[in-house]
Amino acid sequence: FGVNTPFKGNLFSETILKGDQVVFLKNYGRLGVEFELAIEIGEDFGTNSNDLTVEKCMSKVSAVYPAFELIDDRNADYSTVDLISQTADNSWNANTVLGSKSQNFSHLDFSDNQVFKNINGNIETSVTGAALENPFNAVIWIADFLNKRGSELKKGQIVMTGSTFPTYFPQPDDIIEFEVFDIGKIKI
Repeated sequence: FGVNTPFKGNLFSETILKGDQVVFLKNYGRLGVEFELAIEIGEDFGTNSNDLTVEKCMSKVSAVYPAFELIDDRNADYSTVDLISQTADNSWNANTVLGSKSQNFSHLDFSDNQVFKNINGNIETSVTGAALENPFNAVIWIADFLNKRGSELKKGQIVMTGSTFPTYFPQPDDIIEFEVFDIGKIKI
């Protein structure tokens, strides 16, 4: 979209789904599936994000999940989309699907932890670091973004950290699975 920075939208409790789901394409203009690590904040971050590191972020997190972000781009013309319209449209977030919750993650190196995408039996691999070199960098970015605006990450909030594979636009009857090694799986 012509920007070299992450951008934020908001997750709303009524759009968060948990566990394996059946998704109906007719409920979306054009559904896109993104393959992400979701991070649950375990303690308030406070108003100082100047010295945040991946390790400090991880210590403030209570859980991680394999997750799908379901975007609805409504057949957008990508050549005309800009950051302002993306922000106004809540980054196209239609739903978030959280997989199994893992509280045992501190031993993992998320810069290269393996992830697996399985679409109708066709498996691809990547690493969690495909999202901003480490998905916890998204947490650092959003903490800094909020701090500059007089706010902070709060206990219980969920941060989606960016897709580890290109967005997939599903077809009817697709079975889509995503696994984060040593964390868990999710399926739609």
